[in-house]
Amino acid sequence: MVSRWGGDEFVCLLLEVGDHSDAMRIAKKMVERMAEPCILDGDVLRVRASVGIAIFPDHGSSAEMLLNKADLAMNQAKDEPDRVFLFQRSEPA
Repeated sequence: MVSRWGGDEFVCLLLEVGDHSDAMRIAKKMVERMAEPCILDGDVLRVRASVGIAIFPDHGSSAEMLLNKADLAMNQAKDEPDRVFLFQRSEPA
C-alpha cells in the first residue's frame, strides 16, 4: 500500500516482509525503477528517491514510532550511494 504523506514524501506499507533484507531488496528495486529516465515532450526527466526503512516490531510498536524511525533513516539515506537506509538504533541494545 502506498500513500502520499505530504509534500514530496510517500509511505509504502509492506504487510508481509520476511526479514530486513527483503525490505532492503524491495526498496532498492523501487529506487532503481524511479531512477529510470522518463521522456516528456522531448525532455528527459530523472527522479531520485531516498528511502528510509523501519520494521515492526524491531523499530517501534506504533505507527507514529515507525514513521519517526523511517523518517530518520530516510535522512541518512540521502548520503548513501543506493539511497536506501534501514533504521539503526543509536543507543545500545
